[in-house]
Amino acid sequence: MLLGAGLIILLAGCGASSATSSAPAACTWHRQNPGPRVSEDLEAISFVDIEHGWVVGGIGGPVIRATTDGGVHWQAQRVPGQNGLSGVSFVDDQHGWVVGEAGSVFATTDGGKSWVKETSRVAPSLNLYGVSFVDRTHGWIVGEKGSLEITSDGGRSWSALRVGVSDDLDSVTFTDLSNGWILTANGRVLRSHDGGHSWRVVYTPASANNEEIAGLAVLNAHRVFASGSQDQGASNYGSIARSADGGATWQHYVANNFDDQRFGPVAFTDREHGWVASPLDGNFWYTADGGASWSSATSPTADEIHAMLFRDPTHGWAVASNDTILACTA
Repeated sequence: MLLGAGLIILLAGCGASSATSSAPAACTWHRQNPGPRVSEDLEAISFVDIEHGWVVGGIGGPVIRATTDGGVHWQAQRVPGQNGLSGVSFVDDQHGWVVGEAGSVFATTDGGKSWVKETSRVAPSLNLYGVSFVDRTHGWIVGEKGSLEITSDGGRSWSALRVGVSDDLDSVTFTDLSNGWILTANGRVLRSHDGGHSWRVVYTPASANNEEIAGLAVLNAHRVFASGSQDQGASNYGSIARSADGGATWQHYVANNFDDQRFGPVAFTDREHGWVASPLDGNFWYTADGGASWSSATSPTADEIHAMLFRDPTHGWAVASNDTILACTA
């Protein structure tokens, strides 16, 4: 099991206090120009390399932006329908899927120049929040009231699977055809070893500290980080739970060196180096020791950060409210 600096507590709801990291961040955050602003919130990101990426969102209608130069320039893409989008997954620079309100699922085979509606089994009254494809044919979508579906033909047909909980499912991540993770709206982490056909709860937020889990970063089938906050009396502090054994055991840290700050979206580039962002006010923090200690980073925005993704230590992106796209570069 990975050991970091500081005391390791292997009981949910308990945690070691976090110190300030002394290692400098490998990149700095700056705004990118998304093109004509549409005053819509952006919700999700997918990059297949450091050049080709997509962001999605929208409340009054679907919003998709694409880049082929790492976000220096963004181009709007059109998708049918009137529903906002919440999730995106591309497996290469041509093949991708987006999901959103009212059970919406769309696919592209030309990098987003055109999108085709796919038919899932999710009722049109239910929203979809997350999508994960591991290749051009195998994918999973999740949404309201425990909705989970799987495809093995690129989305031409979908089959419903049982998760075992009725929670809204906020996100899904598969690292290969077998190993997958789900984060529920109430902060539970679910784990599958058989392609999503069976699931078990491997993490539940501790009620004793009013713990909340708001973000999940999956490095591989074994190593995962869950970010959120804990109530420590006068203030809420950011917290990280990490597992190196597929969720069997967890190590916990509380970043109480930052006053009344909550952790939200989380991304790690390796077992030691990672970032978390605030879901409330646009703050960023980074770690060089697997979450045992954190330092704050200068942020160019005060908008709510909704999603974050890194391809390597010096190429990261985040999306936020008010049509905001940020990039972290060296």
